[in-house]
Amino acid sequence: MRKRDKSIHIRLTQKELDYLHRRSEKAGLPVSTFIRFLIKGMVPHDSPPPEFWQVRNDLFRIGDDIRQLAAIARAQGSIQAQRLDDALADLNKVALELLTRQLPENIGTGPLLKQGRKVEGEE
Repeated sequence: MRKRDKSIHIRLTQKELDYLHRRSEKAGLPVSTFIRFLIKGMVPHDSPPPEFWQVRNDLFRIGDDIRQLAAIARAQGSIQAQRLDDALADLNKVALELLTRQLPENIGTGPLLKQGRKVEGEE
Protein backbone atom coordinates (compact mmCIF):
# COMPACT_ATOMS: atom_id res chain seq x y z
CA MET A 1 0.00 0.00 0.00
CA ARG A 2 1.26 3.47 -0.85
CA LYS A 3 2.40 5.60 2.04
CA ARG A 4 1.34 8.78 0.34
CA ASP A 5 -2.37 8.36 -0.16
CA LYS A 6 -3.44 11.96 0.56
CA SER A 7 -3.53 14.75 -1.99
CA ILE A 8 -4.21 18.47 -1.99
CA HIS A 9 -5.40 20.85 -4.65
CA ILE A 10 -3.99 24.38 -4.81
CA ARG A 11 -4.54 27.26 -7.17
CA LEU A 12 -1.56 28.99 -8.77
CA THR A 13 -1.16 31.64 -11.39
CA GLN A 14 0.40 30.52 -14.66
CA LYS A 15 3.55 32.42 -13.68
CA GLU A 16 3.74 30.61 -10.32
CA LEU A 17 3.15 27.23 -11.97
CA ASP A 18 5.80 27.89 -14.58
CA TYR A 19 8.25 28.92 -11.88
CA LEU A 20 7.49 25.78 -9.85
CA HIS A 21 8.06 23.57 -12.89
CA ARG A 22 11.32 25.35 -13.81
CA ARG A 23 12.67 25.05 -10.26
CA SER A 24 11.78 21.38 -9.93
CA GLU A 25 13.33 20.61 -13.34
CA LYS A 26 16.53 22.46 -12.42
CA ALA A 27 16.69 20.44 -9.19
CA GLY A 28 16.12 17.25 -11.16
CA LEU A 29 13.09 16.40 -9.04
CA PRO A 30 9.43 15.70 -9.75
CA VAL A 31 7.21 18.60 -8.68
CA SER A 32 5.70 16.55 -5.83
CA THR A 33 9.14 15.69 -4.41
CA PHE A 34 10.25 19.31 -4.79
CA ILE A 35 7.20 20.48 -2.81
CA ARG A 36 7.81 17.86 -0.09
CA PHE A 37 11.35 19.23 0.32
CA LEU A 38 9.90 22.74 0.73
CA ILE A 39 7.35 21.52 3.29
CA LYS A 40 10.23 20.09 5.35
CA GLY A 41 12.03 23.45 5.24
CA MET A 42 14.63 22.31 2.70
CA VAL A 43 15.33 24.26 -0.45
CA PRO A 44 16.63 21.99 -3.23
CA HIS A 45 19.54 23.36 -5.22
CA ASP A 46 19.93 22.92 -8.94
CA SER A 47 20.92 19.43 -9.95
CA PRO A 48 24.69 19.08 -10.34
CA PRO A 49 26.10 18.83 -13.86
CA PRO A 50 26.85 15.36 -15.29
CA GLU A 51 30.57 15.97 -14.69
CA PHE A 52 29.89 16.01 -10.95
CA TRP A 53 28.65 12.42 -11.03
CA GLN A 54 31.65 11.30 -13.06
CA VAL A 55 34.05 12.96 -10.62
CA ARG A 56 32.17 11.45 -7.69
CA ASN A 57 32.36 7.98 -9.22
CA ASP A 58 36.07 8.44 -9.96
CA LEU A 59 36.73 9.51 -6.37
CA PHE A 60 34.97 6.46 -5.01
CA ARG A 61 36.86 4.19 -7.42
CA ILE A 62 40.16 5.72 -6.30
CA GLY A 63 39.12 5.35 -2.68
CA ASP A 64 38.37 1.68 -3.23
CA ASP A 65 41.77 1.20 -4.86
CA ILE A 66 43.52 2.89 -1.95
CA ARG A 67 41.57 0.75 0.53
CA GLN A 68 42.70 -2.40 -1.27
CA LEU A 69 46.30 -1.21 -1.32
CA ALA A 70 46.15 -0.39 2.37
CA ALA A 71 44.84 -3.88 3.16
CA ILE A 72 47.65 -5.48 1.15
CA ALA A 73 50.23 -3.21 2.76
CA ARG A 74 49.05 -4.10 6.25
CA ALA A 75 49.09 -7.83 5.46
CA GLN A 76 52.53 -7.83 3.80
CA GLY A 77 54.10 -5.03 5.79
CA SER A 78 55.86 -3.87 2.63
CA ILE A 79 54.36 -0.39 2.26
CA GLN A 80 53.89 2.33 4.84
CA ALA A 81 50.29 1.64 5.70
CA GLN A 82 49.95 4.92 7.60
CA ARG A 83 50.72 6.92 4.45
CA LEU A 84 48.04 5.05 2.56
CA ASP A 85 45.56 5.53 5.40
CA ASP A 86 46.32 9.27 5.40
CA ALA A 87 45.78 9.44 1.64
CA LEU A 88 42.47 7.64 2.02
CA ALA A 89 41.38 10.09 4.73
CA ASP A 90 42.27 13.02 2.47
CA LEU A 91 40.38 11.47 -0.43
CA ASN A 92 37.29 10.93 1.74
CA LYS A 93 37.47 14.54 2.92
CA VAL A 94 37.55 15.83 -0.68
CA ALA A 95 34.73 13.50 -1.74
CA LEU A 96 32.54 14.61 1.15
CA GLU A 97 33.25 18.26 0.43
CA LEU A 98 32.36 17.77 -3.22
CA LEU A 99 29.09 16.07 -2.31
CA THR A 100 28.00 18.58 0.32
CA ARG A 101 28.46 21.48 -2.11
CA GLN A 102 25.90 19.95 -4.47
CA LEU A 103 23.18 18.73 -2.08
CA PRO A 104 20.03 20.52 -0.93
CA GLU A 105 20.45 22.26 2.41
CA ASN A 106 19.72 20.14 5.48
CA ILE A 107 19.41 16.85 3.59
CA GLY A 108 22.79 15.47 4.65
CA THR A 109 24.97 13.13 2.64
CA GLY A 110 23.92 9.75 3.99
CA PRO A 111 21.77 8.48 1.10
CA LEU A 112 24.17 9.59 -1.60
CA LEU A 113 27.41 8.45 -0.04
CA LYS A 114 28.24 5.18 -1.65
CA GLN A 115 30.08 3.77 1.35
CA GLY A 116 27.32 1.23 1.87
CA ARG A 117 27.68 0.42 -1.84
CA LYS A 118 24.00 1.15 -2.35
CA VAL A 119 22.45 4.48 -3.27
CA GLU A 120 19.09 4.66 -1.57
CA GLY A 121 16.10 6.12 -3.33
CA GLU A 122 13.10 8.00 -2.07
CA GLU A 123 11.01 6.26 0.55
